[in-house]
This record gives sequence, C-alpha cells and structure tokens, in this order.
Amino acid sequence: MTPTPICAFDVQPDRKATDAADLTPRPSGAAAYRWIHLDLNDTGVEDWLYANLPQRAAQALAETETRPRLIQIDHGISLTLRGVNLNAGADAADMVALRLWATEDLVVTVRRRKIFAVDDLRKRTSANDAPPSTADFIIDLLDLLVGRIETVSLDLEEETDQME
Repeated sequence: MTPTPICAFDVQPDRKATDAADLTPRPSGAAAYRWIHLDLNDTGVEDWLYANLPQRAAQALAETETRPRLIQIDHGISLTLRGVNLNAGADAADMVALRLWATEDLVVTVRRRKIFAVDDLRKRTSANDAPPSTADFIIDLLDLLVGRIETVSLDLEEETDQME
C-alpha cells in the first residue's frame, strides 16, 4: 500500500517546486531533487521505506526509539534530529524526533509528531522558495530547528532570571 505523504515535491535548481506525481525516489524531469515527507503513523509508510530505500536507511527511519545521530550509508546519510515540541498542550522540553534520509537527489523525512520547522520548510517550498539542493535543505532545516531551540532556551533563561 502506498502511503499518503504529508508533502512530496520535485525541486528545481532555481528553487521552484512542483508536487511530485508519485512517490518513486527519483525526481522527475530536470528537478535537482525530490523531497518526500511522511508520517510514520500512516499505514504503509514502513513498507514503502523498506521497498524504496537501503535497508539500513529504512531501519533508521522506522525506529521506535531514537536518539540524535548521523550514519553514512552507501551514497547517502541518515540523520536523526530533535526539535522542541511546539504542539498544542505539549511541553517544549518533550523533544520531537525527525528522521531524514538524504542523497544527492532525494530527501525523505519522517515524523510521528508534527515538527513546526519542517512545516515552515514545506510552506517555503510550496511558495517556490525551496532550498536548491539536498545539502541546502539540511542546512535550512537545521537552522530552523536550532532557531526554535534557541527561542525556547532564551525564554527559559528569562523565566529563571525572573524567579531569582
């Protein structure tokens, strides 16, 4: 069963993006890369991962328990990142995990809970302001994740100062 992606884009070198016609791991036409973002709670996601990615990459993306890490696999990297939990009613300190597989022409991101940094990147991509390469995608994503962590950290520092 093919999962329903949160988003799937073919990104052109000029930062423009079009919706991907399917979930094959290859971009179509002259696209620089394809970004596929999936929800691990969706039926069929794990089957899709194992059918379309190297086994070690699929395992890293599908893990139940995660910790931040980077693994080089064949011609790609598997990244597990954490971000602050900005979901309604959640404690920001309850970090959310984002798992990522990247090659020169493919980025697959998966999550179990919404990650606002990825949502911002999705909105930018929809507005034809996508990162022009997979390396730029990772840099922009890290910048968005770190920016939110910094904001929460500064808020906590301010709260601590007021309590003193």
